[in-house]
Amino acid sequence: MFEVLFRNVIRNDVGPQVTCHFAGIDRDGFTMRVPPASDYSSLPLSYSAAIQAQEGPRVPFVSLDTFCASMAGGTQLLVKIDVEATEAALFANGWSAVKRLRPWIICEILAGAAGTSELGESLTRMGYHLFKITDQGLHEAPRLMADARHHDWLFAPSDASGLNGRVRIQPM
Repeated sequence: MFEVLFRNVIRNDVGPQVTCHFAGIDRDGFTMRVPPASDYSSLPLSYSAAIQAQEGPRVPFVSLDTFCASMAGGTQLLVKIDVEATEAALFANGWSAVKRLRPWIICEILAGAAGTSELGESLTRMGYHLFKITDQGLHEAPRLMADARHHDWLFAPSDASGLNGRVRIQPM
């Protein structure tokens, strides 16, 4: 993923605006060995902190709280989370950053992921709005739940009314 990100930064000439980090986000001090190559035609799939390869580079991990510690309040931040059903661990070590920075979050939610409803309840208590991302646009939902077809959600720190006109927002 780091290599793909770095190539996209170069290809799109956004080097001064983007910093690439060779790190995973989960918990401080964790290290994961990732496969040295992927059989996939584009992006590697199904990597999470729950997987260890037999060989390949070691990727150091830090918590979301640690990663965001030096960011100033008011920083505009969009976080994309795709951790193959280990969201509960990521957020357990990231609530301080979420409370302080109020990032917009795009998160994959898979069926059977532990802590999904608790994650949604915690975000809702913090004033976040939950939007399922579908082919027809964003659908605001009262609670977070897995969907067999649409896995991605937008967690918006506000009512997302500023997105109207740019993105279709429809009630569920």
